[in-house]
Parts: sequence; C-alpha cells; structure tokens
Amino acid sequence: MIQLFDAQLLPQRRPTQGMSGVLFNDATGRLISLSHRDHRTVNIDLSGTVHGVLDFPSAQHEGIAFDGQGSLPIVGEANRHSLYSLL
Repeated sequence: MIQLFDAQLLPQRRPTQGMSGVLFNDATGRLISLSHRDHRTVNIDLSGTVHGVLDFPSAQHEGIAFDGQGSLPIVGEANRHSLYSLL
C-alpha cells in the first residue's frame, strides 16, 4: 500500500479548494487535480511535491481526462472546453 501525502501539510501551496476532478498519469506517476474554485490544475507526485500549476481564467471547470495523445481535455459549465498539452 502506498502512503499518500496529507495535502494540509504541503508547504509549497495551500491545498486546492473545490476539487472537480483528479486523475493519475501512469507515464509520470503523478496526480493532476482540477479545482473549479481556484481555477487551476496542480501536477503533484505521490509524496506531495508540486511539479507544476496551470491557472485558468475564471470559468467553472468540471472535468479532466487524458486523451492518450499527450493532451489534457478540460470541460466546464455552459459547454465550455479547453485542450492543453502535457508536454
């Protein structure tokens, strides 16, 4: 069993508020979380080290996925969607 980090104890950033989605990237062994409240994704490893943050304009993002081609589709309210590269 893997012991995950406690997000409340992360020194780099405050914990993400309003979690809309989270996924695990098998290729990197990292989690990508999506927050509709903070308007951002956080790329974090299983020990709690933050490897990247992507901030969005204020829109309500609700879902996150991988497409198998290195892209990260993110969908939101009112039929909004965005496509980001993981590279």
